[in-house]
Amino acid sequence: MMNTPDVIGPVNLGNPVEFSINDLARHVIRMTGSASKIVYHPLAQDDPERRKPDITLAGRVLNGWAPVVPLEQGLQHTIAYFKSLDFSRYRPPTDMYGPPPTEVGGVVQV
Repeated sequence: MMNTPDVIGPVNLGNPVEFSINDLARHVIRMTGSASKIVYHPLAQDDPERRKPDITLAGRVLNGWAPVVPLEQGLQHTIAYFKSLDFSRYRPPTDMYGPPPTEVGGVVQV
């Protein structure tokens, strides 16, 4: 694709079926049996409220490409992959984003 002269800018690869991050989180919690709780924070000012990629360009330059794996099936494969990993072989993540938010007097401090 990088050598295609008529392709300028990003090529969206995704699924044009729209769902919220909240929906995605609920699916993951349900499918993993997690006891995780969803925590809400204010959106960044420039954060898009809707995420629905236009995959028209990808279909054109990738010979008719279109997503074929439904969300639930893709999550099943992703969850199975991560369950198969031996995390003892990996270093813990760094604290690159700073300390986690804390609650002071009922107000979350970020």
